[in-house]
Amino acid sequence: MVKDEYKYEGSYLNIYDFEGVEAKGDKRIKQIADKLKSINSFASFHESKEMSSELAKYSYIVAGELVKEELKVTQLRRFYNYVKKMQYEIDGDTNKVLARLTMLPPKLAGASSKKDAVKPLYVIIAACIENKKIEDKEDFICFVEFFEAILSYFEAISKDKCDEKTKT
Repeated sequence: MVKDEYKYEGSYLNIYDFEGVEAKGDKRIKQIADKLKSINSFASFHESKEMSSELAKYSYIVAGELVKEELKVTQLRRFYNYVKKMQYEIDGDTNKVLARLTMLPPKLAGASSKKDAVKPLYVIIAACIENKKIEDKEDFICFVEFFEAILSYFEAISKDKCDEKTKT
C-alpha cells in the first residue's frame, strides 16, 4: 500500500489504499494509462461499484499529479470545456462528436510541448482516446464523468494545498 501524498482529506476514497498503483510521479501516470488501455471500453467502468471506484481512484491520482506539476486550473478547464461542449452535441451526431474527440490528444500534445505540467493529462487522455476506448455515446458520457472527476479533485487538492500554504 502506498500512502497518498496529496493530503486531500475530504475524499470519500480510502486515500491510503492505492493498491495496484504503487509507483510515483510519471511512473504512476504510466501505470494508470496502461490500466486504461487494458479495458474493453470506458462504459465498462459503470458495470460495478468496484469498477467505478477504480475510475474515481485514477481521477484522484491524476489530479494530484497535475497539482504537483503546478498545472493551472485555467489550462485544465480549457480542455475540459472542449470536451464538455461536445457532450451537449452528442445527441445530434454521435459519430461527428467522437471524430472531434480524436483531436483532443494533439491539442494536449501541443500544450505539453509548451508546458510540462500538461504532460500527465496528455498521457491519460491519449490512453483513453487513441486506444479506441470511447466508441459510443455511453463510453463518451463515462469519459466526461472521468474528466469531471479529475477537474473536481484537482480543484479540491489545489484549494487544500493553498489553504496549507496560508497556514504557514
